[in-house]
Amino acid sequence: MPTYARAAASPYYDQWNSRERRTLLVFLISRRRSTWAKWLLIVLSAAATAPWAALLRRSGVADWAGVLGLFQGGLQIVSLLYLIHPASRAWFASAEE
Repeated sequence: MPTYARAAASPYYDQWNSRERRTLLVFLISRRRSTWAKWLLIVLSAAATAPWAALLRRSGVADWAGVLGLFQGGLQIVSLLYLIHPASRAWFASAEE
């Protein structure tokens, strides 16, 4: 992550962005069908995307890194929307076994 983006990030960004914590939440969501982990992932990811808006307002999309960062943010938002899609709600409600 570029240093200018890290400066715009919240002080808890490094703690949330660790691979192990995200992997644990994804495991709980995908294998255990954990509803609380799903909502925790949505809330923390939404909080992590907030600095992107400040960075975009401050520097604009002037280079490829800015364009790719904006594209990454869009894909992350779309992936979070799939967690609350009606088909995924049905999957979370169905019993395994």
